[in-house]
Amino acid sequence: MSHRKNAAYLRVVEAGLLALLALMLLTLVLARPLLRAFRWTEEQASEARIDALTGLANRRALEEILAAEISRAQRFAHQLAVVLLDLDRFKEINDSFGHAAGDVMLRAVSRLLTSLARQGDTVARWGGEEFVVILPETDLAGAQRFAERLRRTIEAHAVGEMKTSASCGVATMLPEDSVEELLGAADQALYQAKSNGRNRTESAIRGHRPAAA
Repeated sequence: MSHRKNAAYLRVVEAGLLALLALMLLTLVLARPLLRAFRWTEEQASEARIDALTGLANRRALEEILAAEISRAQRFAHQLAVVLLDLDRFKEINDSFGHAAGDVMLRAVSRLLTSLARQGDTVARWGGEEFVVILPETDLAGAQRFAERLRRTIEAHAVGEMKTSASCGVATMLPEDSVEELLGAADQALYQAKSNGRNRTESAIRGHRPAAA
């Protein structure tokens, strides 16, 4: 009788283990597409924040990062500056050498900007041949020096037979600034740089007309 009870008990245990094993296999089978979908979603989210051509942060990511930096600067009473940079007469490169060559130049400029940025700075492609650099804890004089270093480096750099220059607009944050207001101030300074002959840096003196660096 005891032997029969032990045999029955073993059969119950064996059945339970088999059921558990089947459940584990079923879970793995069902989870696999979910894991693939999760990885795909992560990749999609990453791609949505990265400029495909240059590998820099794209416009969407820039706005999110700048919003966070503005909030941090307001909370801790830190200074914050942005540099908006536009490559001069870039259309002439595309017209003379082709769009593929223009893409090569954009990637080269992206590498230059990244190499000159400090740890904690953010370099982003704003669109077309425009780039933005976010400079946390940086005053106007520091941002002007940085923008001039960018401008001179780009002017001195050649990619094969191609050369370009850059116009830069610099702006520092006011305490009540939004993303749009700070970038708008930099854009106005950039417009002034373009109007004053290109290949130069202009700085937005908030509340005044942009003044030359």
